[in-house]
Amino acid sequence: MARARNSRMESLLRELGWSQEQLAARFRRVAAENGADELRAVTRSHVNQWLRGSRPSGRAPHILCETFSRGLGRIVTAHEIGLDADGEDLPQDTDPVMALAELGSMELDRQRRQMLTGAAYSLAGLALATGEGPAAQARPSRRPVCGGHTTAADVAGAREMMAFFSRRDQRRGGGDGRAALVAYLRTDIVAHLGRRFPGEQVRREMFSTASELVYLCGWMSFDAGEHGLAQRYFTLSLHLAAEADDAPLAGHILRAMAHQAVDLGHPQHALALADASLEQRRYTRATPRERALLGVVHARSLA
Repeated sequence: MARARNSRMESLLRELGWSQEQLAARFRRVAAENGADELRAVTRSHVNQWLRGSRPSGRAPHILCETFSRGLGRIVTAHEIGLDADGEDLPQDTDPVMALAELGSMELDRQRRQMLTGAAYSLAGLALATGEGPAAQARPSRRPVCGGHTTAADVAGAREMMAFFSRRDQRRGGGDGRAALVAYLRTDIVAHLGRRFPGEQVRREMFSTASELVYLCGWMSFDAGEHGLAQRYFTLSLHLAAEADDAPLAGHILRAMAHQAVDLGHPQHALALADASLEQRRYTRATPRERALLGVVHARSLA
């Protein structure tokens, strides 16, 4: 059976006014910047195959998303270029802003959301949260893909939204209001994270606030019994906290992940997460209340 042409990718290519050769050249440039040496030999013939319906493998879909994002000046997801996620976790080195855009797009699409809510809780995925993987490390400065600047006022506005959604969750619990939170993350927060920042302080504050919002989305999912989806949000929140170099927030997220693992009957994995939450700055820079809670969950993991 002949493959269906990738009309979404064709449409974006026309919008940009790029030829297949131009897309290939820009793709190679982005691949080189990201150390994807295996993709530096991509040519016009590869682009032609993708447009004819062939699905690129490995890191290529994510490099394509970044290439189109730079050209269009906005975050472009895999869905928008006709490469829908297949339900598997994103690679460890995926840009967390791109991952947030993709996850938000999937949640807001009724059919695609079924893949998320039906996703299993992954013990293998917990390894990404401990040790020295990408979720544990601060990432280098990114290249802006959206126009404009994100300011301290934008950070303040995002914090107000965080307070609003947090109060609503405390009063109602479960997943009530989560769709609105997901929409806010997918539109406003993704745009804020993709713009230029006036300084390092504002950048870190915005990524910390984004991490808190994503964490809340994970907690709502956890409360609603959607554990696979909650795990995805927690892991993504941890990546964003690493971007902000916010060690206490990372410890808070790891504590929630340990709590989830205990509840689901995985004490050994819970202990690894709880141990990670107590490491160095995650514990020493935490508030006294947070330290006490970290200790409680660690004790539960040992029980």
